[in-house]
Amino acid sequence: MATKYPASIDTSISLPTIVDKQTTVAASPINLLRNAIIAIQAELGVKPSGVYSNIRGRLDILESAINGLQTISPSNDLGGTLGDLKVIGIQGRPVSSIIPEIGDVFVWNGIAWAPAESGNAASITNIVTTTVITSSYDAVIRDLIRCDPTDSGGFVINLPSAVSHDNKSIIVKNISSSTNHITITANGTEQIDESPIYIINVAYESITLVSDGVGWIIV
Repeated sequence: MATKYPASIDTSISLPTIVDKQTTVAASPINLLRNAIIAIQAELGVKPSGVYSNIRGRLDILESAINGLQTISPSNDLGGTLGDLKVIGIQGRPVSSIIPEIGDVFVWNGIAWAPAESGNAASITNIVTTTVITSSYDAVIRDLIRCDPTDSGGFVINLPSAVSHDNKSIIVKNISSSTNHITITANGTEQIDESPIYIINVAYESITLVSDGVGWIIV
């Protein structure tokens, strides 16, 4: 038999009572007590009272400190949890959940702080990628698409959704002397200046398309 501590508290069965002049002196009860003492020491460690006079004093200080803690919760312009804080506002005004594109700035639109292109949306300085194509192509936002339809006889450029890319721009440029058709098509039922397509068939012609959140306008 051995002490049950620290897995559980010992009882008079695991540590039987010794009665003077009745209990036969044997090593077993003494060893049980020894084992219990060693188990307690191992559980508490060396000097468990720390810098305090006793363990009770240390526990009282800890309890007082815990009771004095204040619960901190994100508020005002901060949301989420303490482990995953999120900025949900700026100066009390909400931040849009729209994911910004590279180079976007936050602009107050009267409802929320939302991502938008810096400066003039039609500006060449807002172009992020330059793509040279000789066949049909799916355009991406802030793309300068340099087209050469000379050998292909013409091709199609498919625009992304204008609804998902409000105030974003795309530039299409015919870099050749060819008059083969470069057909630009809007996404789904969206339109380009009230037409589902726009055709470039003039040498070195270029257009800049800007989303108004509904369709594409030519500027």
